[in-house]
Amino acid sequence: MSKKVKVVALLKAKDGMTDAEIRNHWLNVHAKITGGYKNIKGYRVNLPLDGFSEENKALGYDGTAELWWDSVEDMNEDFASENGSKASADADSWVAECISFYSEEFIIL
Repeated sequence: MSKKVKVVALLKAKDGMTDAEIRNHWLNVHAKITGGYKNIKGYRVNLPLDGFSEENKALGYDGTAELWWDSVEDMNEDFASENGSKASADADSWVAECISFYSEEFIIL
């Protein structure tokens, strides 16, 4: 089995979506689909603190997601699954840009 893998994704929502719409869709629709992956070990969504939305948008992104699995094989199996197809289709409906970083995590503190 390969090493554990963590995906850190930076997402920009489609133009015209409000912060409230992004938060609602990401947490109440998309997260339920993605959280249903068979092999996933963890999933976190990071959205701007009140008062920092415009500062974060200046960086070009509306939030980040962190997802992790015990192996690359487990991740690829989830992405290739029916649920993976649903998550991808849902993301296509509201995400304008997604940059994903596939990584090995080192916990320092």
